[in-house]
Amino acid sequence: MAIVRNIKRLTKNHGVQKEVECFASDSIDEEGKRYLQLDTTGSPTKEKPGTIDQSIRFDEKAASQLKLLIEEVFPNLK
Repeated sequence: MAIVRNIKRLTKNHGVQKEVECFASDSIDEEGKRYLQLDTTGSPTKEKPGTIDQSIRFDEKAASQLKLLIEEVFPNLK
């Protein structure tokens, strides 16, 4: 699992990927720090489709950066 503490903007054109399920949860560590965690499942072509394949965890600073990026990319989002 990766813990993201900082996000840097990269302008790059990515191709379309296969759709997978994504689950969001939050957790608090031993020191009382809260994290947002996103887990994605493997694609249907994986050996074990539907199981958690990737996890990424955001601390508060990275979540704030992610929020700003989302607002920048999707300016009409409410």
